[in-house]
Amino acid sequence: MKVPRRRIAGGVWWQAVVVCLLVLLAAPVMAEENADESDASQDEAFGEELDDEITYSPRAESVILFDGQVTIPRPTGWNIASPGDGAVALFRAASDEQAQIEVRVSSNIGEPDWQTFWRAFDTDLRQIGFTVHRQKSDKSYAGMPGVEIEYALVREERDTYHLLVWHTHSDDRAWVFTAFFAESRRDAYLETFREMLNSVAWSG
Repeated sequence: MKVPRRRIAGGVWWQAVVVCLLVLLAAPVMAEENADESDASQDEAFGEELDDEITYSPRAESVILFDGQVTIPRPTGWNIASPGDGAVALFRAASDEQAQIEVRVSSNIGEPDWQTFWRAFDTDLRQIGFTVHRQKSDKSYAGMPGVEIEYALVREERDTYHLLVWHTHSDDRAWVFTAFFAESRRDAYLETFREMLNSVAWSG
């Protein structure tokens, strides 16, 4: 089944990530009440364009990108959801309304531009309160080298959330995989995220 791809023009993809995080951190009731309004504002702000580069495999066991060049498996116990602007895949934990794994890709972007975009993403995360928990500058999954960074955010001095980011650049495509979850489930979701990354099929 063909699924439209949402693409963000220019270098503002990281702003969509930040918006999504703010929504996830909001109270569930408020998120539901403002869902339609939030979606509309993102469409207007990020200039959504649609194409047909994304397909879901039969029974939604994986997300297939770029005519089969990249296949991202659905983690066990997680559901595939409709991705937001600029994302190509979104997975949500079946029993956790806040936990999510998201995948974004930007095509035709060189390494220098990607480093510029990445610094802007890191700056925006820090501005909303995230701090670097740990970083691995050379972390490979499924044979692809990349950088892994774990951010932490403490809300109201009691609730701690983690954002695990792994990004890689290959063939003028910049990939960003993120996992967002509460600290109470960190170990389990960290293992889930890494298992998924190690199972991604890169054939392009």
